[in-house]
Amino acid sequence: MAGLYFHIPFCSKACTYCDFHFSTNMKNKGNLLAAMEKEISHWAPNWKEPINTVYFGGGTPSVLSAAELGSLLSQAYQCFNISPNAEITLEANPEDLSRNNLQAWQELGINRLSIGVQAFQDEILTWMNRAHSSEMAEEGVLRAHKEGISNLSLDLIYGVPGLSQEQWQKNVTRALALPITHLSCYALTVEERTKLQQQVSKGLVEIPEDTVVLEQFDTLSSIASSKGFEHYEISNLSLPGYASKHNCSYWERVPYLGIGPSAHSYKDGKRWWNVRSNAKYIKQIEDGADFFEEEVLSADDIFNEQIMLGLRRQSGVDIALWQDTKGSPKNILQIPALSELYKEELIYLESSRVKLSQKGRYMADGVAARLFK
Repeated sequence: MAGLYFHIPFCSKACTYCDFHFSTNMKNKGNLLAAMEKEISHWAPNWKEPINTVYFGGGTPSVLSAAELGSLLSQAYQCFNISPNAEITLEANPEDLSRNNLQAWQELGINRLSIGVQAFQDEILTWMNRAHSSEMAEEGVLRAHKEGISNLSLDLIYGVPGLSQEQWQKNVTRALALPITHLSCYALTVEERTKLQQQVSKGLVEIPEDTVVLEQFDTLSSIASSKGFEHYEISNLSLPGYASKHNCSYWERVPYLGIGPSAHSYKDGKRWWNVRSNAKYIKQIEDGADFFEEEVLSADDIFNEQIMLGLRRQSGVDIALWQDTKGSPKNILQIPALSELYKEELIYLESSRVKLSQKGRYMADGVAARLFK
């Protein structure tokens, strides 16, 4: 199975410190959507794999009308073999969860929502420049569930300046008290060339110490586990059977096709990514020019990806990835890098799979880098 991803580079007026998406003039929306439909047609002849997931994300796709979303989906259904039972996800903001929108989305076949709540403290939402209140967020989730969308995911942010341990605990508890099946939680990062970076560099905003962030991560794992949620990937938790199928396709290195400016794709050991600029993307699509760059992954690239993506997941990495000359899996202690990480209690072995310990999850990227070829 394969996945289809629509990168919708539109932001509502409430762009935040946390959502680093591309924005575009809404007056150019029609040109951009037309270019995306042309891109779908471009890939159609060479993309015969069944598509099991469709994901609208990357900006604020819920600002598109039902007709605009439907046009993209219609083109996709005409050109690709999309499964009748496909998981079709739409990223949405709480303020967009009106009854009319929810009903229209369901009529299009959208059966999963990823809702950008971020926090349940109004003062923090204001700092993030969000358009919704905590009450609006809760009401929106309940309305979506009442209207029949039962597969609901929430986004929360931790490691936020001014977010106390008690507030974070309340955020997680309040989120899990709602009728949701999935929770995505991300630590706030300071991206280059953002307002937040400028404020941090000037000493106007103080980012929490690592110990505070790690404590909030532990709190997340503990509370979620007590509510029956599985921490199946470092930033993602779900009830059994509700892991994001689309995201899992990335981590399992299943083929996926990205449509739109800056969208990434993968197939047959090759990756490609579309131009970042909306204007260039539109022009190059219209001119029939190359609108993407690509690379062929080497054996070492593939090995490193398996390490990086596997360790982020609860399932870990099969020890057979490290095979001796006879093709038999090596013992974890026979491989110097694994042995060192094991002794440092950053990894452990369970059912022939190398997994990150809770301590190892704090520094997942660093652990993976130590195992790269």
